[in-house]
Amino acid sequence: MRKIMITAVAAMAMAAAFAGTASAAVERCQVTTTVTAPSVTTATFKVFEPAGTKDSFDNFYTTDYTVTVNADGTFEGTGLITGYDAPSEGVPTTITGTFDRAHNTVSYVAKPADTDNHISWKLDNGVTDGITVNSALALNSQEGPSVGVNFKVTTPDYVTTPGATSITTTEYKNHGEYVSKLGGGKIAAQACQGMPVVSTQGKS
Repeated sequence: MRKIMITAVAAMAMAAAFAGTASAAVERCQVTTTVTAPSVTTATFKVFEPAGTKDSFDNFYTTDYTVTVNADGTFEGTGLITGYDAPSEGVPTTITGTFDRAHNTVSYVAKPADTDNHISWKLDNGVTDGITVNSALALNSQEGPSVGVNFKVTTPDYVTTPGATSITTTEYKNHGEYVSKLGGGKIAAQACQGMPVVSTQGKS
């Protein structure tokens, strides 16, 4: 009889402890989300243009371009013109264009970053081998509505930088709040079961 009573008392104590835990602990739902930003591809290349003449590259300007390339081959970026009689600090430029899929040709429109200078250079399907002389147009040039210019374009050097990964942890008051935030539904209801952040189970 005594053994039965001790067992009963122990069972009651355990039930009381569990009840206390259930009432004291606040069930929460923690969701950890990992997000990786898209990778970024940049390309650098040079463009050479004759200085003082259209055809001779004895004297020339050099424009160094750095562009951000999209998945479809389109790009935009900036450049700096130096060489011959260009200012010592160079002439900043902006550029938008497209590389072909094989990265063998480029089409672009470039212009000085100075908004007061309206000249722009337009190249269509220029060969990017650094040797071929590509015929382009200088739009809004002082020499006329559009005059021909020659460019040599080097092979672009591509660099792809992986996107940074960030981890975010969201803590909900309980599983019900989690389901509500996700707009309900069977999948949300079955996910992220509420668990105590600090469990007191088994403690008096």
